[in-house]
This record gives sequence, structure tokens and C-alpha cells, in this order.
Amino acid sequence: MPTSTDQLAKEYENIQAKFLHSPSIHIISTDGEPPNNYEIEFHAKGLNYDDEGNVIRVSSHRVQIVVPFGYPHFPPNCKPLTPILHPDFDPDAICIGDFWNPSLTLADLIIHIGKLITYQSFSTEDVFNAKALEWVQGNADQLPLDDVDFTYQEPHEEKEDDSAGTGKEEDAGPVVEQKKDAVRKSEPAVPQEAQQGKRGKKLFIGVSVVLVSGLLAGGLFYLDMRSYDSAVDNWQKAKTLLAQNQFKEADVLMKKTQAMLAGVRFIRGQEKKAMLTEIKKAASTEKFVKGMKGAVLVDGKYMTPLEQKESKAAMELIASGKEKAAQEKWMEAAEEFQKALAKIKKLGPEISPFPVDGLEELLHSARMRAMMDNGALKLTEKKWDEAIALYQKALSLLVIIKDSSVRSLEEEIRRSMGKAEFLSFCERGDMAFKAKKWSDAVKNYESAIEISSKAGIDLKGRLEEIKRYRDVAKFNSTYLAAVQDFSAERWDSAISNLNQSEMLFERARKAGGAQGVSLNEIRKKKLTAAINREEKREAQLMAGERYEEAIRASQVLVDMIDNSPFAHDTEFASKRKEASDRMATNRFMKDMQEKIAYLNRNFEEIFRKKFPSSANSELSEPTIQFVKVEGDNLVFKMQCKEQNRRQRFTLEMDYHYDMKTGKWVLP
Repeated sequence: MPTSTDQLAKEYENIQAKFLHSPSIHIISTDGEPPNNYEIEFHAKGLNYDDEGNVIRVSSHRVQIVVPFGYPHFPPNCKPLTPILHPDFDPDAICIGDFWNPSLTLADLIIHIGKLITYQSFSTEDVFNAKALEWVQGNADQLPLDDVDFTYQEPHEEKEDDSAGTGKEEDAGPVVEQKKDAVRKSEPAVPQEAQQGKRGKKLFIGVSVVLVSGLLAGGLFYLDMRSYDSAVDNWQKAKTLLAQNQFKEADVLMKKTQAMLAGVRFIRGQEKKAMLTEIKKAASTEKFVKGMKGAVLVDGKYMTPLEQKESKAAMELIASGKEKAAQEKWMEAAEEFQKALAKIKKLGPEISPFPVDGLEELLHSARMRAMMDNGALKLTEKKWDEAIALYQKALSLLVIIKDSSVRSLEEEIRRSMGKAEFLSFCERGDMAFKAKKWSDAVKNYESAIEISSKAGIDLKGRLEEIKRYRDVAKFNSTYLAAVQDFSAERWDSAISNLNQSEMLFERARKAGGAQGVSLNEIRKKKLTAAINREEKREAQLMAGERYEEAIRASQVLVDMIDNSPFAHDTEFASKRKEASDRMATNRFMKDMQEKIAYLNRNFEEIFRKKFPSSANSELSEPTIQFVKVEGDNLVFKMQCKEQNRRQRFTLEMDYHYDMKTGKWVLP
């Protein structure tokens, strides 16, 4: 079902409440209103490879969580955005299948991922990254990498206002000015004679300055020429170094040139400006900028020596992976492709020597085939459930593979998985059959037959064999249920199961089952159950004085026995006689019931004939009872109450019915 907006809003509020002040979990960005796409950064110790391929500890990790349609019944999609070495992580997914259930929240999931990163939690079977599991097995004493509590939040403190200190610094200005004024005021006054002597002295100094200035100007012109010539020479050398890709050495000379040109003040203004512009332009080129970082142009891409090394290593890993794939060493190929992918992603798309999507395609294909091979191995080891799990994972990878030649393997995978499921159900059925758990055996055999029918699987005649076992188990299960129902006097259920047992008997017998039970025995038990059911029903009708229905029930019982093949069997003949006797009794009781009803309807008329004195009395409360058979007469005892002038009497009489004439007689 679709995820509601209210639910997503509550999830977002919950995440904000739990991680707003968390030192280890930061919500970097969200998408949607309310959010259904989160980018989360974890500050905790995890694992990755360094440039040399060594396992190192990394303290920052980013993860993407996307809420799918149908959440929470469908789990969120989780993907690492930074490389990590962990059994439950691969570049495109994080395994949460064993953790997630619809009662959990996104905040619970974020905490779980944090525990995965720090190795507070990890899988040991059917892992995404076998290399990570190998590292875990060899370094168990180092785990967990970090015992950080992802539910902890730091207390939020307000920053103090430091504007007071700034105010003090601003107040320092006037104090300084006052000190300067004080110095000026303390200078002594100069006499007039002394001032005239000073004027002459100043004139001499002025002439001297003019002479010296001329000399200095010539010297400065000379120095400018030397600086300019040196700058030109350095710039030429720098350009030579740039052409040789010796960027750092060129940068030193370019900066020297700029410094020299800064000292040239009186000459070559236009040339100086042009040279500075040329230097600035050279320093801003992509070649120079990249070169200063150690990058050079290789096959049209700027790369540092380390990037060249990583690029080369990635291509070697891809070549090795393809070679392993050609040898059908799929797991080894997947490991090589995985390492290459980590390097390619680290290099980035601008300088990557191989497209990421193409490498992911190779990785998924290798993993899928590895799972197929492992599934086949588990089949030979008769580990059916493990084989099924591997084939299911292979199918899940097949969905994201675009290569049609690889996707054509789907039928083979489904057929192999069907084979594993078929054999798994067969094995479970056999175990249940051996333990005489007949209903479990039937269920598993039926599942195996259904799979065989859909997938067209029949292994060495195993299908016919399990059909025979199914028939035996089905008969035993049904007959055992019938016997239990019979013992518990559940007659309808017993009859139904005995009918089914009768239909299954012949097939079970041909399959070698139904030992110790005969068809006659089943039929006799079924007839007995039917008789017991009708007798119970008949007894209930008689107890309720529903004699008409009781007569019909007795007749059904008699017909049932007469129409069975066991009518002359002593046991059933006795049952028939009992039913006939009860039917006669029921007829008699029905007759008595009708006569008593007649007497109840007509008691006033009968009593007034017997007792003429009651003609004006009120008669009520009739009581009528059959007493006995006397000759051809049925004798009934009748009573009623007579009310006459405040006096109350009980009237009593016998009333006869003549069975020969069919008439009532007043003695």
C-alpha cells in the first residue's frame, strides 16, 4: 500500500528529535515534502582501503536512505555514498533484510546502519562482501571498531555575547589622540635668530638634494634596466620550464619575475604591463593549475602521478577480472571488479579510465554467475535451502543487468531454483512420512508436485515415486482423522473422512500403503457412524416429543441398513430391529399425543356429559394422562378444576378409546 504523508511527517519529526544534537549522526540533506529521501553522515570508525590496498580505519561515512512505495511493508532502499569495507555493504546496497520489519522506524534503521559501520553488528552468512568477512574472521579481537552510542545527543548550549570586549577596544582611540596632543604642547619655543640661521641652512640642503637627486635618478634608471633585463631572462627560462612540464620550477621563476617587475618604476611601462599579463595568463591555464598539483596530460586527461597509478591499477584489476571471468572464476572476478570500482569512483568521472556503469554491469554479472555456481554446489551438497537463497539473490541481481546475453540466463536460474525447491519439498515430505506425520507429508509432496508441473522437473522418476508416497500419506492422514472423529463421536466429520478414505483406498493400496485396513472395514465403520448419527438425532426428537420426525429418522436408519451390503450382518440386523421397534413405539406415542391433544381441546364437553351438575360451572386446568391398554380400549385419566359460587372442586374421570370401533366411550 502507498506510504501516507502523515507517516512520513512523523518519521521526519522522530529523526529530528533523535539526531538534531547527535555528535555521531548528521542529516546532510533531505528530498521531498515531507522527506522521503535522506542523505546521512556518520562520524564513527569504519573500514576502507587506502591507495595501496591496505585496510584502514575511516571516521566519516555517508549513506542514502530512500523510502519506497508501500513503506513500511516494503523496506527502505539503503545505499552507501562513500566507500566502506563491510560484509553487509556493496557499492549499490546495504543488506537490511534480516533486520527490517514494518514495526520499525527510519530512526531505528539509521541507528542500525551506524552499528553496522562500527562492526557492532554484521552478518556471517550470504554476505555482500566476502573480503570484508575474511578480514573480520582474522581480526575478531579488534571488534567492534567503535562503541559509540548512536542514541546519545549532546546538550545544546547558547553562545555568550562577546560584544563587551569589542566596545573596550573602540574606546582606546581617544586616549591615544590625547597623548599625541600632550606631546605637541610640550615642545619648547624657538627664538627668531635661530629661525633665520635655519633658513640659510635649508637653502644649502635644498641645493644638495637636487644634486643628489640627479645622481639617484641615474642610479635608479640603471637599476630598473637591470631588473627589467633580469625579469625578461627569468620569464624566458620559466616559459622553457613550462614547455617541459616543470611547473613548480617555472612557478618559482614566474614569481621572481613578477617581483622584479614590481621594482621597475621608471622605464618600460607598456612592456612591463604586457609581461605581467602574459605571466598571469600562463598561471591561469588549466595545464599550469593541474601541473602545480602534479597532474600532467595523459590521453587527453590531467592526472597526478598517484592518479595515473590508480588509473593503471584499476585497468589492471578490470583486465584481471575479465580474465577470471573468461576462466569462469566468477567470485574472484567479482572481487577484482569490486576493487577496480572503488578506485574508479575515487578517481571521479572526469579522469576515470572506465565508465562506472559499465564496470558495475561487469560486477553484477560476475556476482550473479558466482551465486549460480554456489547454488549448483549447494545442490550437489543437498543443501537445498541454501541453494534456493543463492538463486533468489542471483535473480535479484539479474533485474539490474542490461546485457541481454546475461539476462537470457533467467530461465536456467529459475529452473535450477525450481529443482532445489522440488528436492527440498521431497526431502521434507520424506522426513514427515518417516515420522508418520501424514498431513505434513501430504503438504510437502503436493508442493513438490506443483513445482514439478510448473517447471517441468522430474528427476529420475522421482515425481511418480512421490505421487505414490503422497497417495499413501493422504489415505493415512484421512483415515486417521476419521478414526479420531469416530472415537470423539463427531459423526458428520467421521463420515466425511471415511468417504474420502474409501475413495483414496485403492490408490493407496496400489502404492503399497493401506496396510492392515480393508475396504469392508472402512465401509462398516462409515455405516456405523451413520447409524450412530441417526440414533442420536432420533433420541433428541423423541426427547422433544417430536414423534413424527422421530418416525422418519427411524425409517432413514432402517433404509440405510437395508440398502447396505451388510443388511444380513448380525450386528446391523440387530440395529435394524431396534430401529423398527423404536419406529413402532414412536408411532404409538404419536397416536397418544394426538388423542391427548383431542381430549385437551374437548375436555369441557366431556366433563359436562359426565357431570351434568357442572353445566353452569367454570371448568379449567385440564390434566390428561394415558393410563393403560385394557382389552381393546385405551384408558385415559382426566382431571380438571370446577369453579362454582366461590367453591372450587377437582373433577376426575376415566375416558376410553375403543380401538376396534375407533370411537370414544364414556364408562
